[in-house]
Amino acid sequence: MKVSKYTLDIPINRKKAMLYNTLSRRYYTYNIENRDSLRVFLDEINKGEYTDSEIKVFRQLVANGIIVRDSVDELKKLEFLETSARYQEYIFKITIYATNACNFRCSYCEQKHEAHSLTDEAMETILHCIEKMSQKVRCIEVDWFGGEPLLENDKIEYFMKKAKEICSQNSCELFATVTTNGYLLNEKMLGQMGNANVRAMQITVDGNRITHNSRRRLLSDGETFDVIMRNINAALRQGICITLRINIDEQNKNDISEVLDEIMPAYRSHVYVSISNIFQNKQTVSTYPLLLQAMQKGFLAHDRWNHYVHCHACLKNAVIVDTDGNVLLCSNTSDEEKRMGYLKADGDIYIERVEDYYKIKTLSARDNSQCQDCIELPYCIASCKYQRMRTNDKCLGVQADGLSLNERALLDYYYDQFRNASAKKAG
Repeated sequence: MKVSKYTLDIPINRKKAMLYNTLSRRYYTYNIENRDSLRVFLDEINKGEYTDSEIKVFRQLVANGIIVRDSVDELKKLEFLETSARYQEYIFKITIYATNACNFRCSYCEQKHEAHSLTDEAMETILHCIEKMSQKVRCIEVDWFGGEPLLENDKIEYFMKKAKEICSQNSCELFATVTTNGYLLNEKMLGQMGNANVRAMQITVDGNRITHNSRRRLLSDGETFDVIMRNINAALRQGICITLRINIDEQNKNDISEVLDEIMPAYRSHVYVSISNIFQNKQTVSTYPLLLQAMQKGFLAHDRWNHYVHCHACLKNAVIVDTDGNVLLCSNTSDEEKRMGYLKADGDIYIERVEDYYKIKTLSARDNSQCQDCIELPYCIASCKYQRMRTNDKCLGVQADGLSLNERALLDYYYDQFRNASAKKAG
């Protein structure tokens, strides 16, 4: 046996510390006064004879990935996990741009608000694609994107009704998600979404009422905070899971508590909180105290496990389609390089830029020699493949959440503590 290359020793407080593994995202806690004896135990892990207490510790270390067999090549294990995530066959994921238009004019938004909506021809072509894929996979996930997709809610409702009929005929599960600013939601729309198998939404709220209203205003210049918060709570009552996206900088990072308090305590266990720096390449405000606060208030942690893939662009069995039926390389590329191919009239996916297609589907942080021996590789292996297409010869740096390695580990620890305490209270 050996200590995993992805294990590190992290202090929790003045009396307690933990051995934490970045690959398993698990840990073993111990009293700091016992650190020396624990180190001796790890140095002599293969001694062959153990006391009953040592056997108990040994089993916990194995179960949490702190120690592994000598024969285990952990870089190969990472390769296996990443490959398995990328090339899964049971589910087909399709991101659809319902429209490029938006009813907001956020102060930091860089999107061009061109009024292109999903054409009837593109919609029928995508439905043909759904029909073919529903005969090959067990599940189809439709992710609605924009612009503001709910500007085209009638088309979404029509499409999902047809897709539901198709998948039902082929014994294929169907569900959908929506990335929306949340302003247009109403009770009727939420009822329709339930019937259309919409299970989750991502909605952005950027700070308290004053800060949010200064940044995320309507095209007509109206305020949006109160309407969005009311609609989030309405969606939660309908059983829709919410990812609450909060973009921060130095000016609004202290507003988060007021946002979280707007959500009913009874529904917080259905809300994932995702906090990110607005200008990710220029600012790296740590989200640690904010995420810790969210956990204390009963919310779910958004990044509680290693994902191994960044987005749909990285998956073999996934496609991003714009309003005209074009297949996109990635949603974050410039207009000049977005189009990778298109959907044929019969629903088949045709790739024109084959070299780029294979590159984004196969490129990995493992290809960077600097990353191969880094203890944070299990986190960063899911970093943006489009960025790596442009430069994969250096570290991409701190992620958008601004978390250090120790902070990420401590969030995993405290998440479990809060959840366990909540379970005991409920029991």
